Amino acid sequence: MNITTRPPLWLLTLLIMFPQLVETLYSPALPDIARAFEVSHERAAQTLSVYFIAFAVGVALWGWLCDHIGRRPAMMAGLVCYGVGATMAVVANDFTLLLLARMVAAIGAASGSVVVQTMLRDSYESTALARVFSVMGAALAMSPVFGLVSGGWLVSLYGHTGVFFALVWLALLLLILTFFSLAET
Repeated sequence: MNITTRPPLWLLTLLIMFPQLVETLYSPALPDIARAFEVSHERAAQTLSVYFIAFAVGVALWGWLCDHIGRRPAMMAGLVCYGVGATMAVVANDFTLLLLARMVAAIGAASGSVVVQTMLRDSYESTALARVFSVMGAALAMSPVFGLVSGGWLVSLYGHTGVFFALVWLALLLLILTFFSLAET
């Protein structure tokens, strides 16, 4: 354990909340997506299915990458990947492109949970790690409420495009915070 490179807990908390937050922020946009892309609600819900499948692939990818390129570079690459996927969703004018965008975003989002858990295990031992994971668990429990409320508010004001823009800005904000505040463990 290397105490001198222990990353800030506030940032790790934001990063571990990121995957769950972005998905719950997105969910209220599904009816608007169905209307805008002229697809059924069931077809719009496919954006969730492809997201979860790609997220599972991303978990394996980021686990391997954070061991090979380092935790910090893997986290930054994941946020860039998510930002690219969210940007693709903003400009998507075809439902197939939206599905692809959701897959790219999901692969990137998976970095939030995998890399953060790895960094926590690098930085804390035993009872300290258990305390940190309990704080993370509380934050994760709150993130769906914040995501659903924020997503509903964004959809009511700006439609699904507003949600996608918010997701791009969130990825960019977290990338900047990670660049300046996250040390390699």
